[in-house]
Amino acid sequence: MDIGIPAYEQVRGILRDEIISGVIPPETHLTILDTAKRFGVSHMPIREAFQWLQGEGLLTVLPHRGARVLSLTSDYVRDIYELRSVIAGLLARQSIAYLKPAGLARIDRIHRQFCDASELKDLKRLLALNTSFHEQIYGLGRNREAQKTYKLYADLLGTLRLRFGLPKGRIKEMVQEHTEILDALRARDEDRIEKAVRKHAEGAMNNMLQLMEKKS
Repeated sequence: MDIGIPAYEQVRGILRDEIISGVIPPETHLTILDTAKRFGVSHMPIREAFQWLQGEGLLTVLPHRGARVLSLTSDYVRDIYELRSVIAGLLARQSIAYLKPAGLARIDRIHRQFCDASELKDLKRLLALNTSFHEQIYGLGRNREAQKTYKLYADLLGTLRLRFGLPKGRIKEMVQEHTEILDALRARDEDRIEKAVRKHAEGAMNNMLQLMEKKS
């Protein structure tokens, strides 16, 4: 375990990724004792992690019996995407006031790298560049709580994307949507960038829900 990060946060993050990726399937019963042994921590961090994951809709805590893993429903995924869209819109608007030429050049460079990578089949690289593109923009804002919440949802949905993949057609749409976001940044237009960011989020949500429906 990383000494610099609270134990419950580390446990929560690992379990979240494993539930979303399907490593831990729905209906799995997780006991506090076995989970504590696995991570080499006391029972308290496990209880805290279970409570957080219950709040995120991934577990149901069972009194005195640990927790049960819930199914990842389309309603849950839709809710997460919609929440992330609102937060991203806020942070995108805020970014305009703090955007400097060097920052714009950095975002443009990441966009060009994403465009180049879109011709390849390296999903992890594409997702990493996509994350970097958005973080460079939203990190300019000054609402730290919104940034933390955005990252939580972005990490969750990134794990989900690794599980379900990124179709070629969606990659093409992402290139166009990133271009629209970048154009709004250059124009320093708050309304335009919020609209572009939320359009981007809606496209991602619709694609993910389609993929989930196909595999259900």
